[in-house]
Order: sequence, then C-alpha cells, then structure tokens
Amino acid sequence: MITTTSPQVSVVIGFKDWGLERLELSVRSIHDSLAGVPHEVVISDYGSADTDAISESATRIDARHVVVETKGEWSRSRALNAGVRAAAGELILATDADMLFTPGALSRVVEQLDRHPQEIVILQCRDLPTGYSHEVVRREGFDWELFESIGQIRPRWGMGGLVGVRRELWERLRGWDERMHTYGGEDIDFGKRAQAYGARIDWLDEPGLAMYHIWHPSSSASARRSPAATAAIAENRRIHSEDSTFARNRVAPQYLPDPIRPLVSILLGGPEPRGATSEQTRATLASILAQTVQDIEVIVPDTLAVPVDDLRIRPSSRADGPLDGTFTTIARPGDIWAASRLEQLLAAWTPGTGLISDLVATRLLDEDRTPLTPFSSRSADAPAAHATVVRTSLLKDPAPAASEHWPATVRQVAATGAGWQVLPHAGCLTSTTLAEEELESIVADDQARDAVLALARAGLAPPEVPSGGILPLGVMARAIVDGTAVSVSIDVPRALDLSPEQMPERDDPHWRSRQITTRDGDVLMRHLLWTGMDGLEAALQARRYRSLGAAVRILSAQEAGASRNDPVDAALLVRHAEDVYGTPGRPSAWAAIEHTGQDASETHHALTLRPATTVVLDRTVETESGREDWLLARFDDGDVAAALQLVADLPATLRICIIETSPATAPEEETR
Repeated sequence: MITTTSPQVSVVIGFKDWGLERLELSVRSIHDSLAGVPHEVVISDYGSADTDAISESATRIDARHVVVETKGEWSRSRALNAGVRAAAGELILATDADMLFTPGALSRVVEQLDRHPQEIVILQCRDLPTGYSHEVVRREGFDWELFESIGQIRPRWGMGGLVGVRRELWERLRGWDERMHTYGGEDIDFGKRAQAYGARIDWLDEPGLAMYHIWHPSSSASARRSPAATAAIAENRRIHSEDSTFARNRVAPQYLPDPIRPLVSILLGGPEPRGATSEQTRATLASILAQTVQDIEVIVPDTLAVPVDDLRIRPSSRADGPLDGTFTTIARPGDIWAASRLEQLLAAWTPGTGLISDLVATRLLDEDRTPLTPFSSRSADAPAAHATVVRTSLLKDPAPAASEHWPATVRQVAATGAGWQVLPHAGCLTSTTLAEEELESIVADDQARDAVLALARAGLAPPEVPSGGILPLGVMARAIVDGTAVSVSIDVPRALDLSPEQMPERDDPHWRSRQITTRDGDVLMRHLLWTGMDGLEAALQARRYRSLGAAVRILSAQEAGASRNDPVDAALLVRHAEDVYGTPGRPSAWAAIEHTGQDASETHHALTLRPATTVVLDRTVETESGREDWLLARFDDGDVAAALQLVADLPATLRICIIETSPATAPEEETR
C-alpha cells in the first residue's frame, strides 16, 4: 500500500495512452512487490488525450497522477525526469506500464540499493509469449509459476525495463537525456553514463525475483513506419554512441527538479589581479551567473561583499568547501567568462578525464585602465587554475582547488591516473593593471611554472596546449569588460503562459515589449527586450527567463545598434513562423510585407497565386507605439530569387523584407 508519509521509494512510470487496464495490472503488482516498504507510485502522464480517465484510474490503484506539459512528441526521457521531479522518495525505481513484478522482487531491489548506494540495480526481464496480453492476465490472474515456465529471458544488450537508482546518483547523472524522444535508447544510455561516472550496474537474477513484460503490439515497429520517427530513433542512437559525457541536460533542462544538486562548484576568491576593483568583482559574478549552464553554486568568502540575492551564491568562512558540485573550478575577481564557457568545458569530458582546461585571454591596462595590448592567449606551458575544471571526487580535500594550492591539486589528480584535456580557445578573459615601471618586465606566471614542475615530479607530462587563436568570448564578456550596455532579447512562445507578476514592469524604461497576435487577438509570441548598463542585472534577467523556458539571446549595445535599421519585427515574425512551419534541416526564404493602414486583400491574393509560396500567414505585431500588420510568404528550398521576383511586382508603397534562413544559421536571420 502506498504510504501517506514521506516514502522511502518512488516508483515512476512514464505514460501516454498506453492502456489503462495494463497500467492497473502493473501498479497492482508493484504494490504487492513492495509490501511493507514505504513507497509511492507516480504516473508521469506525458501527453495523454484523456487525463481525467487516467486520474480516476490512478485513484483506484492508489497512485499519484502527474500531468506533464509536453513538447508534442513522446519522450520517455522527459516523462521519467518529470516523474522524478514530482517524486518524494530517495530511491527511484523507473519502469514501464506493461511490466509485472513478482512479490518481493522490488523489495529486494531496494535492499540492494541500500547496501550499495553507488550501484544501479536492474531486474532480469522475461517476455510473456505473443498473445499473452493484459486481457489474458486479467482473466487468469498473476500465475507466477506459469509465467516462469512460458516467459522468455530478454537478452541483456538493453536495460530490461526497470532501473533502480538513488536520487543522489540520478542527480549527478542529471536524469535521462531529454534530447531523446519517440522510441528507444534512454535506459541503455543512462546505464552507460552511470558506468562512466564510476557506478556499477547490478543485474539481479535470483530465484523468485522476476519481472514479466505483458505482450502487446510492438511500439518500435509502429514508430519505424514514420520517417520522422525513424530519424528520431537514429538520432537517439547517435547520442548514445557519440556523446561520452555522463552529466546530460546541462543547458536549459525542461523537466529536472529545481533546485537540483549543482553540476559545478565555483570558488570565487584567491589572489585578485592587480588593480581589481569591486566593480570588476561584480562583473565577474555577472559573467558566472549568465552561464548557459545554470545549475551551479558560487562559494564566496565572507570577506568579499557580494550585493546579490541569488540562491546559488553561498557565503562561506572557508572558501575551500564543502563542495556539492560534481565538478569544481575557481574564479578570481576581475575574470570574465564567456557565456558558454562551462558548457564547452563539460562537453569535452570523456571517461578517464580528471581536468579540462581552456586558455586565458589577457588584456594589460595602464594605471588609468587604458588598454595597452589587445587580447592575447596565455603562453605558459600549462593552463592556469582559473582556466581548469576538476572532477570534484578526485580531490581528497577541497582546499587544493584554491589557486594558491594549484600545484598540489595537479599532483593529486595526476596521482589518480586521470587524464587532462585542453581546449584550443580562450573562454576566460582577465584584465591586469600594470604600473609603468612594470611594463618592461612582464614574466611568465610562477604558478604555471610550478604546476609544470609538479607534473614532472608526478611522472605525468603536461598536455600540449593546442595552437589556435581566441574564439569570441561572448557578447556578455566583452560588453562588461568594455563598460558598454547589454541587451537581453527574450522570445516567449504561446506555450509559456506568464503570469502578470512574471512580466516586466510597464514603467521600467529598461524594458520594451512586443507581441505577435492573430486577427482574432490570440497571442502567439511575446518578445521582451531589456537594455541597460548593469551586466549583473542582465545576467539575472537572462537566468530568470531561461528558467521559465523562454528563448534568451544576449547582445551587446553595439550589435543591437547595428541592427536597428533592420526589419526587427519582421525577423521576429519569421523566427516564430520558422518554428511552426519550417522544415528542419532545409533552408527557407520568406517575404514579410507590412500593410498597416492598407487593404491587404489584393496582396494576399497575389501571394496565394504564386506556385512557389508554401505558407501564407497574416500576423500582427503589437508594440508600445501601436500595431503593425504583416503578411508572410514562405518559398520552397530557400528560393530567394523567387521571393525577389514576387516583391518586384507588388506596390512600391509597401514595406517589404526578404529574410533568408538556413539550417546552419537558423534561427538567426540574414536580411537582404
């Protein structure tokens, strides 16, 4: 029976119109199999048509029914993640709605997880024969002896249909990969990543412990009849075979718990660059909080005043720990990170890697803070501490992660035999103020030299720093360093329903808003734009709307200014229309025609007569200054020539924009 207090175990079932009778049989067997163990059963309903019927069924079988907002296609990964997000247990058992469990089988899984918290436990699955459907099971009952005699053992190249894992390990792996959808690959990918993390997979196959799969028509065969589903299955296979990272869903996860165990612990402190000011410290924090990887903790010494109210910032009397992040790095006041820096570093992780580094771009300033040299990459023989992410579990003590103990950190990690990767570009920018007499005596970093010597003593040669210049450090970094304004551009789709308190203040001069509506007044998309000089505020606004699921882009004032003569509203319309009507992987050309105050019927008719036109939309953009009405025509295969020929025949009084998108640049627009 399900417990009414805090359950020890949460059984999560991803579900979408799979059949209520099968579901009820499965949940009944789960309750019997966990008899005496405080538990709950969570039905994560990802897109079912009749949620009321499922809710009534869940009540009958003593389960919780959780309705999940979907992106359209079925995704078992997202359904299970959303179920775990709603679950309360410290032990997670993820299964399907067509599995039956012998009495005591799941209790034995729980016992194994209690004994070995770093394991993933799997039950051996047996398939009931063709035709032995839920109707037969309902009629004949749970005849376990018969099931054992007729069930066929499922090969172990998959994961079997049940995954048992402690919540802490699940959070370290960051759930099932939310990129996977339609059918297949989620569990085996999850198991591979668990092994890469260092966890052991334990297959339980003991007398009396069994899991049986109820026969039903193959969902994989049905999925493969669709070209789109076939492509999705192939993409799932590619992710599993090519992505070696164990921590997934690093950027803008939609279905993970919030808060979740941090992915990266960042120690803000250590020796400050000469001339660093409180403003530079604030800018450093802004660039950290604006990372595309948002599940972080920033540990700040009590001695460093940080006027920011953010739950991810943790003051500490000891800047060296404790650390909750799976990875650890440091930041010095005055450093500026590219927005995607952590994302790029973590994406480079492979099994056996202990340290991942990028290069540092340095800018020398005189005492008046006038730049003396352009950006230049670090020439030292080993990456600096603040350019390196370390696997936290490899640190015997967090203290060596601080920059003054960097050689000791290198020795620790080298002693484990872990590898070291260096990316060929700079993701961190540091500015150093030099007195005039120091300009002629710039020497290599002593800490970098000491790190190289430490490596030699440990018997491990430092990695060769790849050649290559500095990739763009990101708009946020450059704008903060140069002291210019930052713009945060936010697209809020119709599926994201913002409450009035979540919308920006109408009297705040930093905000502008527009929205696309149909002729009937239905809001299709809101576009919000924040522009100001406060980089930290820009970072906080970016995080706020990313956490709500909006699409966020960060621009410098110079870039925003350069595009002010472009048809911004038309480009906004095309971004929305491309999402809805575009063909993935294929280029598109659009004609956007503003007809405010004019009769659009003749223009609309002219568009519909052109054979190249595949989509015609009539949309309105509402701004603070009024309404703008637009017609949009889409052309096959990005045929810009056809679009130009069409607009040449239209009245010259119309405002007409030709916008081209391509798979490589979408959703960015090139306006001609």
